Amino acid sequence: AYVADELWLPTTPACLIPVTRYDGHAIGTGAPGAGFRELLADWSAAVGVELRAQAIGAPTISGSLSNRQAAAD
Repeated sequence: AYVADELWLPTTPACLIPVTRYDGHAIGTGAPGAGFRELLADWSAAVGVELRAQAIGAPTISGSLSNRQAAAD
């Protein structure tokens, strides 16, 4: 039997990927969990880049960086 609430894989391109299924079995609820979302949000804030947006190809400048750029202009 497999027992896990969440499973993540650290990667270079996407930083962190939630694993929702393993060997045909759902991990936890079968969707990214609260721990993943919290860790990704904290990591994004620490580095000043929206890591989720970067992984899906959306703009990656966070609000804090945009504010710094506006202040520099």
